[in-house]
Amino acid sequence: MIFPDGTTYIGGYEDGKREGKGRRIYSNGDIYEGEWANDLFDGHGIYEFEDSGRYEGQWKNGKMDGQGERKYNDGTKYTGQWVNGHH
Repeated sequence: MIFPDGTTYIGGYEDGKREGKGRRIYSNGDIYEGEWANDLFDGHGIYEFEDSGRYEGQWKNGKMDGQGERKYNDGTKYTGQWVNGHH
């Protein structure tokens, strides 16, 4: 699927919502590849931020939640537990 802003999605759908495994490439260059549930990041996934590094780990309801590692472009990183998008 290609969205009007240039964002693309390749992956599973169920009842018109992203579900299962998929890859989304945003028009700003960010990329998410991983599991989806009910149209949100949910399960294990990797998010590559065009300008600030990457996150690999668990997601829940579209937010970093569970065990994960966030690496920043300046070399710093955080590995540990995330809750509702925060560590």
